[in-house]
Amino acid sequence: MTRRAGANAAQTGAGHRARSGVTSGGPALRAASANAANPANVPVLEAVGLRFAYERASPIIDGFTALFEPGELVALTGPSGRGKSTLLYLLGLLVRPLAGQVLFEGEPTGILNDAQRARLRATRLGFVFQDAALDPTRSILDNVVETSLYRGVDRRRSLTRARALVERFGVERRAESRPGQISGGQAQRIALCRALMNDPRLILADEPTGNLDRESAAIVLGAFRERAEAGACVLIATHDLALVSQCDRELAL
Repeated sequence: MTRRAGANAAQTGAGHRARSGVTSGGPALRAASANAANPANVPVLEAVGLRFAYERASPIIDGFTALFEPGELVALTGPSGRGKSTLLYLLGLLVRPLAGQVLFEGEPTGILNDAQRARLRATRLGFVFQDAALDPTRSILDNVVETSLYRGVDRRRSLTRARALVERFGVERRAESRPGQISGGQAQRIALCRALMNDPRLILADEPTGNLDRESAAIVLGAFRERAEAGACVLIATHDLALVSQCDRELAL
């Protein structure tokens, strides 16, 4: 397990930016195909000098720079309150940094408007939030299918895919239940099903095994590893030392 120094990441990132340039529309246009090819020498994700603070507080993220490559599982670690979840929101384009840049597949995302960022999230990214973030008014199956509808995928095809996922992760018997009727561990596995619906290029997971027993955690890790082997990058914020030991590298905040 290795750690990549920020200075090296910044130098490498400068080279990637010089090769890729800026194109009109950027990744929002290329994201029309969820399986679009990505050059092997371009990171899935790059962060350059990210800075973020809530209101007038001191920055919780300040000068963060890193590269995230295809095919790797990265454990993001550090004490509670150090900014792991905030960093996932920044890298996942859910919030904008006060300074710095996030590049997705070599393209700067700061030039995208909110609709383009939402489209990119729906087509190329997968999220597993710490609290699962399921819609309590909708069935489990509808929660899993939700991201496909944003991409304009046929509902019948999406339901077939969703049913296969909930069966794989052992929650098929609760498919018609509401989130308030299931356990925390089941909710976490359902959130994983939702994240995998679009075969994402990048998965961002916040404590994905926090509510799981060891057997279920191993299933989740296996799913992450499978996506990495398909060329995706998986970034996991976690305190779980067993999970950290199974990742390719650790990035400590």
